[in-house]
Amino acid sequence: MSTKKEPRYIEIVTGAEMKLSLDPDIYNSEITLILGVSSAAPAATAKIVPLTLKQAGASTAASILDCTVEKGTGTDTESRVVQLIAKADNVAAAKTALIDKTLALGGSSTSNWTIKSVTTGKYKRKK
Repeated sequence: MSTKKEPRYIEIVTGAEMKLSLDPDIYNSEITLILGVSSAAPAATAKIVPLTLKQAGASTAASILDCTVEKGTGTDTESRVVQLIAKADNVAAAKTALIDKTLALGGSSTSNWTIKSVTTGKYKRKK
């Protein structure tokens, strides 16, 4: 993952948004649309709550998704797990829509990894 971060937003309720600092190489326009995450700043009248990924994933408005990604072929195949944040309303659809999508991972030199599976992550809401 790159070290650059940009603000991304997830609606909590009408007029209130979570503000997260996320990697723009990963949270590109295609991925943010699937996840229900916005790169557009909310209205000036909106309440903005800055949160960490863990805090956002523990909320009722969002969930962490564990995405198993792969790159390479045959015996040169590498895999790892990448956590993405999704708006709670988008989680079910995102689990299938993210399959076979590409994430750009790496520092200053990124490489393309393909999402192979998606599950709900470990930061689940307490009941």
